[in-house]
Amino acid sequence: MKKWLFSLILVLLAGCINQSMVEKPSNNILRLVTSEEPGTPLTINGVILDQITNKPIPGVEIYLYQADDGGNYSPADPADESTARLHGIVWTDHDGKFSLHTILPGEYDETQDGNRHIHIETIQAEGYQDKGGLILFDHNVNASVRTWALDSGFGYIIEVKENEQGVLHGQLEIKLEPKDT
Repeated sequence: MKKWLFSLILVLLAGCINQSMVEKPSNNILRLVTSEEPGTPLTINGVILDQITNKPIPGVEIYLYQADDGGNYSPADPADESTARLHGIVWTDHDGKFSLHTILPGEYDETQDGNRHIHIETIQAEGYQDKGGLILFDHNVNASVRTWALDSGFGYIIEVKENEQGVLHGQLEIKLEPKDT
């Protein structure tokens, strides 16, 4: 009887171990740059919420990319700027929170000022509609981009404040729509 119980416990434990190996990563902090990267340091603390219940969504995958301080993407694939040198994936924690540590992206040479942004290529969560967008900065966004962002719902305009160490900090809240609505 004891051997049978011991075998059952081992099987159950093996199932738990295998399940934990396939779960999404628990790293909710993404560092796109090292301290050597030129530019103004920027930290964005974000949360992903259910659009209907307003409850946090854990395990959300967020793919982000951006230009460097000079406004250059320097993509690995020149035909696809989402392969920019400054890119990465972050997951939300059990409270739906994540943190991005990067620099304030530079302006493009060919566009008017007021267009600094970080791309959200995809936001994916089981049971929710995929989403994308742009993170824009209130102190920098020009009138036409602001209007587009508000009208389309594709842009998230955040306020950033500089701390004593010269690091900009901002808060971002994104709501996802469940697939069954």
